[in-house]
Amino acid sequence: MIKLVLISIVSIYAHALFAQTAISGKVTDKTGSPIEGANIYIGGSYDGGSSNENGEFSFTTSLTAQQTVTASFLSFE
Repeated sequence: MIKLVLISIVSIYAHALFAQTAISGKVTDKTGSPIEGANIYIGGSYDGGSSNENGEFSFTTSLTAQQTVTASFLSFE
């Protein structure tokens, strides 16, 4: 019985680990210059990241359905 419970728990966690979506992109200003240090996140969640020196970002989320990704930086709107 314990083996069955452990196998079930491991299966659920394994499925949860693989059920993630990768989100990546690049943040630039209107002239096309990369924005370093911008915060990129999905509204209403803790999922997100920051852009690197090339304006690129990447993070994963387990959220499904259509979501809004927001990029913010102090000197930009």
